[in-house]
Amino acid sequence: MSGISRLSTTAATVGGWFAALRPRPRTSLAEWALAHARLYDGRRFVPYAYQRAILDAMTDPAVTRITLMKSARVGYTQMLSAAIGYFIAHRPSKMMVLQPATEDAEDYSFYFNGLYLNGQKYGAVDPG
Repeated sequence: MSGISRLSTTAATVGGWFAALRPRPRTSLAEWALAHARLYDGRRFVPYAYQRAILDAMTDPAVTRITLMKSARVGYTQMLSAAIGYFIAHRPSKMMVLQPATEDAEDYSFYFNGLYLNGQKYGAVDPG
């Protein structure tokens, strides 16, 4: 192998390393959820306009608290699950989800156990 060929091979390898180290493009949580989050049955999660605003507030560094007055069945569980998935994918960190009662926590745990991200089932992972 000639010196020039070896040099170009080395340059291509190093260039690949740097490309792998390049940070992912920043996307908003709403954009990420649209591209990656799935409903419990595997269908795509398509957030409505009011959900997109809430999702983006969840990852806005200037927002320190989000308080919602909501009715039932507005997609809050799905938004919360998408936020958890976003943080797993982009900002790995410690997280805690609190529920008002044990039954609520068990229900959410069952829901999250079947979460789909990027078309693949995310829950039910053996920690073993």
